[in-house]
Order: sequence, then C-alpha cells, then structure tokens
Amino acid sequence: MTKSTNTAKVLNLKNDNEVVNAIKEIRKNGNGKDLNILIDIYQNTKNDDIKKSIYSIFCDLKDQKLTKNIIEILKDTEDKTILKMLVASCWESRLDYLDYFELFINLIMQEDFTIAFDAFTLLENFDNKITESRRVELSKYVKDNIVNCKKDNIVLALDLPKIINNYKE
Repeated sequence: MTKSTNTAKVLNLKNDNEVVNAIKEIRKNGNGKDLNILIDIYQNTKNDDIKKSIYSIFCDLKDQKLTKNIIEILKDTEDKTILKMLVASCWESRLDYLDYFELFINLIMQEDFTIAFDAFTLLENFDNKITESRRVELSKYVKDNIVNCKKDNIVLALDLPKIINNYKE
C-alpha cells in the first residue's frame, strides 16, 4: 500500500492478517488522513489484537500537527468506545493539547465516568507551563460550565481549578 492508502480497500480486507499488515503499513508510511482509516477499522473489527495495534499507533503519535486531526475525530465521534480509546491515547501520547483543553473539560463534565477520568488524567498530567491569562481563561470556563456537569463526574470537575493552577509559568 502506498501513502495514499485507500480506505475502502483496507476496510474490505477479509483476513485479519491482511488487516494487521495494512495497519503496519499505515504505521510505517501513513499520514494524518490515515487516522480516520484506523478509526474505521477499530470501529468495525471484533479482533482485540487489531484494536490494540491501532490504540498503540495513537499512543505513539509524536507529530504535534496531528493533534488537529485527533481533535476533529474526537469532535465528530459519538461512539463511546472510540471516544474512550482516543482520549486515553491523548494522554499516553504526551502531545500538547493545551489549545483544546476546553474540549477535555467538556468531556470531564459530560461523558461517562471512564471517559471523564481519562480526560481528567490528561489534564492532571499536563506538565507544560501556561500563561496566567490562559489559566484564568480555563478556570473561568470550568466555573461557567460546572452547572452542566454530570453528577458522577462532579468530584473530577471540582478538582479542575486546582489542577489548572498547577500549570504556573
């Protein structure tokens, strides 16, 4: 397969070994557009090894430019399994999602606890420093939106201002 991997071709592979080989090729030569192919495969397979392989690719992302692709996928998906996998991979990859923290705050407040916990872990383990104005902006965002928080996630949401304060320059 070339760098311009054909989605239909990959999704129509019948043999799990062929899918694994296609995933390896995407890992080796893929680009940001191939992330959507991987999501489609993840969503349509029952094979746990294939799912683990795809999750591993998302966890191993190092190109900061791919955060935009990941955020778009996060915004577009309603599938809780994919949402959980992606959010967990965001904190595993250690890419910088500072510009998208409001999205993760929303996930903490509005999603199932397991997804909220992974989003919380991402914010809690953020080790970069941010400007005072961004900290104030994020704290205000939490304060303004906490009324929309799911009951099961309120403990996480209430810890957000303290976590945000730890990002001092």
